[in-house]
Amino acid sequence: MRNFTKIITSTFVLFIIALSAAFAQVPADQEVIVVEPGSGTLEKTINGDTIAGGNRINPNRIYQLKKDGVYVMESPILFGGENTDESATLIIIGEKGGKKPIVVMSPKDGGNAFTNLVHGSLTVKNVYWPSQAVNNTGAVLFRLFRSNQTLRLEDFVTEFATNGDLFDLRPTTGPTSVFIKNSYFRDNTHFKNSWNFAVFARGDNGEPFDSIWIENTTVTNSGLTFFGKLNPIKFMFFDHNTIINTPKYVFFFDQYLEAYFTNNMFINCNWEGECMATYLSQLPDGVPNGVTNLDTIDANLWTLGHGYVPAMEDVKWLSANNLHFTSPYLDKYYAGDYNSVASYPISNRDWGFLPPGTSLPTQVENVPPAFITAKTQTLIDNYAGVKAINNYDNTKDPLMKTKGIASQAVGDEYAKKARNDYGVAKAGETYDASVMYFGDNNPMTIPGIKTENGGGFNEITDFIEDFSYDADIKSEIDGRHLGSLSWYPSELAGYDGKAALAQIKTFYSETATNEISKASNFSIYPNPAQNSLNISSESPMESATIFDITGRMLNLINLNGVRQKTIDVSNLENGFFILKVKSVTGEYSSSKFCKE
Repeated sequence: MRNFTKIITSTFVLFIIALSAAFAQVPADQEVIVVEPGSGTLEKTINGDTIAGGNRINPNRIYQLKKDGVYVMESPILFGGENTDESATLIIIGEKGGKKPIVVMSPKDGGNAFTNLVHGSLTVKNVYWPSQAVNNTGAVLFRLFRSNQTLRLEDFVTEFATNGDLFDLRPTTGPTSVFIKNSYFRDNTHFKNSWNFAVFARGDNGEPFDSIWIENTTVTNSGLTFFGKLNPIKFMFFDHNTIINTPKYVFFFDQYLEAYFTNNMFINCNWEGECMATYLSQLPDGVPNGVTNLDTIDANLWTLGHGYVPAMEDVKWLSANNLHFTSPYLDKYYAGDYNSVASYPISNRDWGFLPPGTSLPTQVENVPPAFITAKTQTLIDNYAGVKAINNYDNTKDPLMKTKGIASQAVGDEYAKKARNDYGVAKAGETYDASVMYFGDNNPMTIPGIKTENGGGFNEITDFIEDFSYDADIKSEIDGRHLGSLSWYPSELAGYDGKAALAQIKTFYSETATNEISKASNFSIYPNPAQNSLNISSESPMESATIFDITGRMLNLINLNGVRQKTIDVSNLENGFFILKVKSVTGEYSSSKFCKE
């Protein structure tokens, strides 16, 4: 058993030795500095490795942390500054062959948690680095500055985000890039604000991403997981990742030149839903987001950073072999059992953006969320380069060994949290967040092998949770299990990201069909329609939704399991529309029709 008090005791003996090593004269051409475990050694070594003016002695020096080592930070890393070389990269790599080095935060003199500042790029590999200080305060873990920077994380584990996002890229300018591999962002929220606690965030400035590459990474309990409000992306590769229990959106991006979303597990994503007032204020076009999204190109955004404007005909976008599943333990929330005004979730919060003529409460939309929205489906239907193939949209329970929501009692706590967030909770009603965490949410303990209070760990499979699954589902692209292969070590050992991308590109180019989990023998007639439209399906139908050609929802019709239905379309203006039908088994089918 090893808690933080024992860590302080064990590292104090090394303190004097560590300091002497940290401040010894290091030749400028030495590529690696080994940082001794101890209190303050990490930040003092990095901050002191400079020449006059704050520039780095060796701009790309590697700071190596020892295996099994514990590093107690008392003050922040300050890497470079406004007048220093912005091309330097802070590289922190944990030695392999033992337990991951541990970096914990114990602010000097009992102060609040601090943010590490990097005027340059950042690389961190093979380290366990929780973002919550041992005194329960929290802050952004790293903030990057300057232009054209890159964030690289590999075999990186963190948990306990307490106050905001983990990696803040808002101050960066120009085409920034992010590469994340084999990492675990565990319990990445304190459930204070559903819109916070992103893995990384850029914000509203419209600055572009050159590349985002995320593979074999797990994220649990984030808020907005990957956030970039108005940031177009030139290239995105999102393969074999596991995302669990996000109250808001997985991706707050929707403009790509080339993007591949493949072989992922999305469990209980955007489970809380969002009120239409926030849709209208936050999203670029006021259209609800699904799990994966694509929008038409906005020329103003693309010319800002990339210097060109791609045509929609040039966009390559693929969503394939993903599994999207929402726990049935949330059904009581979705069905309105926890709302006293309507048979669906509602909100008494206007967030300051209540549309004119709208009164509270308003309906919480997109619950449970669509995997692919009708607007994105329109682009799939209209452009040969935009494809969605072999996705499971709430049709398969993956039978995870550790469930996203363990029981109906836990599902009820999620419902109570949502009621509190939307201002419709009963007087004095609270929720128990402790049952939502996968860890113990205690910064004074260090996880060990199958324990929350141990002596460190080697891989995430040492943790008490296990996000492998028992359902008979494999990728039709590479034959591996869906989701992060970190939970399948033998499969991860044979995975190569570049080879995987090449295989996915081949799959993309050889695939001619554009379809998502379509219900069998679905048809509509007459088309064009005048006053009524007939729907027919061999599968019992749960609902039908009508969207305009931009993807804005106009009408939702409950079908209650019928196989045929005539719906009234006389109130629609003349033009083209999209009808999306959901079967009782969760499959979707979309078709265009014309009203005249």
